[in-house]
Amino acid sequence: MSIIHCEKMSAEQLTANIVTNDEMTTVVKIDEIEIILRSHLLELLESSSLETQESFDVICKFLDSAIKLCLTDGDEQYFSKIPFLLIEDALDCLDGIRCKKLWLYISQVYKTQELKLEHPKVFARSKLIILRFCNKFLQKLSSKCSREDAEFSGAILSFLTSVFPLSERSALNVTGKYNVDNLAIFESEEEFSELKSLEEEAHSKGIGQEIYSGSVGDNTTDIDASLYGDLELPAHHPDRLPTDYQFYRTFWGIQRFFRKPNLVLTAETSLNEFISSLKIILDAFEGNSVDHASSSSCVDENGGSLYLTSSRLLRMQLQDNDIRIHILTQCIISIEYFLSKDLPKDGTNLIQNVRDRSKKLLMDTPPDGKE
Repeated sequence: MSIIHCEKMSAEQLTANIVTNDEMTTVVKIDEIEIILRSHLLELLESSSLETQESFDVICKFLDSAIKLCLTDGDEQYFSKIPFLLIEDALDCLDGIRCKKLWLYISQVYKTQELKLEHPKVFARSKLIILRFCNKFLQKLSSKCSREDAEFSGAILSFLTSVFPLSERSALNVTGKYNVDNLAIFESEEEFSELKSLEEEAHSKGIGQEIYSGSVGDNTTDIDASLYGDLELPAHHPDRLPTDYQFYRTFWGIQRFFRKPNLVLTAETSLNEFISSLKIILDAFEGNSVDHASSSSCVDENGGSLYLTSSRLLRMQLQDNDIRIHILTQCIISIEYFLSKDLPKDGTNLIQNVRDRSKKLLMDTPPDGKE
């Protein structure tokens, strides 16, 4: 079958005899229409190379006609899942680049409300299929590591949040599990001392424009040492200068409480350690203005963000707005979780204090600030 012939066949034309057949029950009509439309879509996908915009437009036109056929007034409750099944079928046959084009098409149709997802019966019948094909989109991007793919993943997740209500069970962490695999690996005291010695030796020789490398695992980034500058630290806090291992370990060691928040609840000493560590970090943030040009995070192989924990980057990271936003957000989320549990009265007052400081710092951090 040629593309030209396929293009002339709309969903209405393919199913006209079935839709007007009064002898068929609704259940039989649904099955017949689904088989015909899905079979025709596969013919379209097989007959076209999909390398040109013209051939891709043929697919979109057919999906348009299927949406109009299946989501007309009065029929939503019966045929609503079929357009989403077609989208899922198309996704199974497309590569990553064309999946992005298909997603742009879906976003456009959703914005015009042609998918009618605000209709309770449409949503009820199609929500599992939507979850399924959105997960397939994300899986096709999981082997990528570019910022563009990370942003595309974010667009898919934003779509899901706009379609599904907050009460949707699939969006809730019902079992209360934590992402314990999200490790922040940082240097040992020996490694820290060795790197510090090398840096001091370089400065003593007048080398100030070297390119240093900060890394986590296989992720590396080149940072110009001249960007460090001098930290803006208050005179009454001389120990805050983050060149010692104690501060470095505190700054990154607090990630273990974010990774396993129940550690804070198991013993009073753990709660005190968390609060004291967070106070030190907040002091350091409050003593350093934000550098808008800094960026000390990278994208991992799953499209998410990893922290670069090299000690050579620490001074710059205290002035990095991205790092600050991420860590403060982690703090606030964790603190709200702790406050929902039974804490000692003294511990509750202390943790509320650091929460308020964290929120104020977050509101003062560009680019969005209070927004």
